Amino acid sequence: MHLLSRIHSGVSNVYTIYDQILEDTPSEIRAYNGKRKLILQEGQDNRKVIEMYRQGAEKLTNHALLKERLAKEYYRVLSGNKSVLKDLPTPYNNPKDLLKSIKMFLESAKELDQDNNQISIQLDKLEELSSLGFFSSDCRVNKQIKQRTKDLRIQRRQEIAALDSTQLRKQLSKIKKRMSNLDRKKDQLITEKRYIRTLQKEKKFKDSVEQAVQYYTRNPKDIDGLKLVRITLKKNKRFDLLETIERENQKHQNSFWAKLSLIDVLLKRVEVNNKKNYSEIADLIEKLKDSGRLNREKYEIKFREIRLSVLSNQSPEQKLLEVGGELVGISKAYKVDRFIRECVYYFENKKMRHYSIMTLNLVLKSDLLEQDNDNQLLSLIEALSEFRISDTEQDKSILQLRDKLLNS
Repeated sequence: MHLLSRIHSGVSNVYTIYDQILEDTPSEIRAYNGKRKLILQEGQDNRKVIEMYRQGAEKLTNHALLKERLAKEYYRVLSGNKSVLKDLPTPYNNPKDLLKSIKMFLESAKELDQDNNQISIQLDKLEELSSLGFFSSDCRVNKQIKQRTKDLRIQRRQEIAALDSTQLRKQLSKIKKRMSNLDRKKDQLITEKRYIRTLQKEKKFKDSVEQAVQYYTRNPKDIDGLKLVRITLKKNKRFDLLETIERENQKHQNSFWAKLSLIDVLLKRVEVNNKKNYSEIADLIEKLKDSGRLNREKYEIKFREIRLSVLSNQSPEQKLLEVGGELVGISKAYKVDRFIRECVYYFENKKMRHYSIMTLNLVLKSDLLEQDNDNQLLSLIEALSEFRISDTEQDKSILQLRDKLLNS
């Protein structure tokens, strides 16, 4: 049997099951909801869903949930699906009359089930939106509606931020069970990323790594998600997993920065995992030179060349002197400090802590400065520091690095 025929046959069987349930138990709301999901999954519009709930509500006049579901479907039409609205029978094809009907169905449902808090919430929401002109004006220019939407979005984010990982997992489960649409998909992605951050914050490191990798696998094109995955795996020193992800990302994007990120994780694998694949890194750097046309990109490549020379012990000081010489006269603190950090990395690798401290003191023009006129690299660093213009954020970062070295 053809695949589509089998799928259609399977859906028909499910319809038959739901119909049988409703024949045996006409009040079973879950069967109605299941049929609704099937109808929408098949690409049919709300009219068939509305007709299903309408027939149910007419048969079971004392069924509160059927009236509530019917009101909800009418509300969906009134709040956005105008193409369905005009095809509804009179009086439901008139916005004002439909609004009255929605309110009437909800009030009737409330009378039948006075303990149902959800019906009360829907009635309050309907009243609020009506008072703000939601159903009688263009919401794109209605300032009150726009402010309400903004306030609800902020409130929603604050509520999610206050949840712990267990609560977020339950929240995710609820979102996934609901019918998908673009807004809900966006909500799901935001919640998933919040879940990963919360796991990390709660020091559930294994779970945070697992969820981060799963997130990237499902959403490889999400740049913000990729950034979160990188941070999570770096914090947990899972550079093996990060290498796999960066290789995949490089295939997807094939951009300068994707290639640079792959080089970075391979360098980190040499440093942390002793995976000495120097030739592959050197080849990647050489190939990257062809795509690095901007001045900043060229220096990013040079900084990786320095790091590789330090790790492979291939004339690192000579490489530092070469690149540093090109930077003399540059005043921008960011670029100078990127080079300074490579110098510190070199001195630390050589177990020359006092030279690392001297380097940072030179940059900060510290009173604690020691002199060593015999070291060619320190002389170059001093020359660079003379042109460097102090920057509050950059200076703070250099101070933090110095304090870290002094206290370790």
